[in-house]
Amino acid sequence: MRTVMSGPTKPEQVQRKQPRRVFHSWLPPSSDSGATSDGHQSAGPRVEAEVEGGEELDAMLAEYERAAAADKQAAEEAAAGCPSSNAPKTMVQARDDGLAQPLPSDNRGFALLSKMGYQPGSGLGKHASGQTTPLPLLPKSARSGLGIDEAKRRQVELRREQQQLRGVKRARVDKQWQVAFKQQQSTRLADRHAAELLTSARQVCQTLDERAGLEASIMWPCQVNTDDNIEPDNDWEATSAQDRLEDVVLYLRERHYYCVYCGCQYDDASDLARSCPGREEEQH
Repeated sequence: MRTVMSGPTKPEQVQRKQPRRVFHSWLPPSSDSGATSDGHQSAGPRVEAEVEGGEELDAMLAEYERAAAADKQAAEEAAAGCPSSNAPKTMVQARDDGLAQPLPSDNRGFALLSKMGYQPGSGLGKHASGQTTPLPLLPKSARSGLGIDEAKRRQVELRREQQQLRGVKRARVDKQWQVAFKQQQSTRLADRHAAELLTSARQVCQTLDERAGLEASIMWPCQVNTDDNIEPDNDWEATSAQDRLEDVVLYLRERHYYCVYCGCQYDDASDLARSCPGREEEQH
C-alpha cells in the first residue's frame, strides 16, 4: 500500500522564504532620493563625517608632532649651547606667551570689570590698594595630589636652609680654628726666637760680669750656675723666655750699657740713649 504525501510535487511549486532585510538604525536617513536600487539607504553623510573627523585628527596629530619636534630641537640646541632664533616656539613657550598676554578689551570678564569701575593698571578694592598684577597661573604637570608638591618644595627649602646654616657654622668654626692655629704658631715661633736671644744674652751677661769682676748670678747660663754651686731661681726659670729675655736686656743696658739687639757696648748711659733706638727689638 502506498502512502501519498500531501503537498506540492513539482519543484516550481515550492515557495522559498525570502531573506529578511535588516536596516541599520545608525545609518542617518537621507533627505533626498539617495536610496540604492536594492532599497538600502545611502551612507554618504556618514562617510563625509568620518572624513571630516579623520582630517581633524590628522591635523591634531600633525600639530602634536610639530610641537614635539620643536621641543626636541630646543632641547638639543640648549644642550649644544647654540639656540636658534628661527626655531618654532615650543608648547611651553607658546603657553607662557599666551599667559603673559593681558585680557583683550572684548573679553567678557574684562568688560564686566570695566563696568564695575576697573581701570587697567589700577589695584582692586575700594581704595585701589589691592594687587595690580593677576595671580600667576602655574600649570600642574605632575600627577601627585594637591599640596604634595608644595610640601616637597618646603622640605627641599628647609633642607637647603639647614645645609646653608651648617655651612655657615662650619665656616665660622674653621675660621676660629685657623685663627687659633695661627696664634699658636706665632706664639711658638716667638718663644723659640726669644729662647735663642736669651741664650746669647746670658752668655754676654756672664762675659761682661766676669770682666767687671762681678759674682755669678741667675742670669748667667744654667750650666755655669751649676758648676759654681749657685742654686737656680726656680720661679724665675719658670717664667717665659720672653720675660726672662726682657730682664736680661734691662740688666745689660743699666749695668753694662750693652744693647742685645745692637750687639755692642756703649760708653755710658747718655751714649746708649743717643745711639740706641730703644729697648725693643722692633725698634731696631
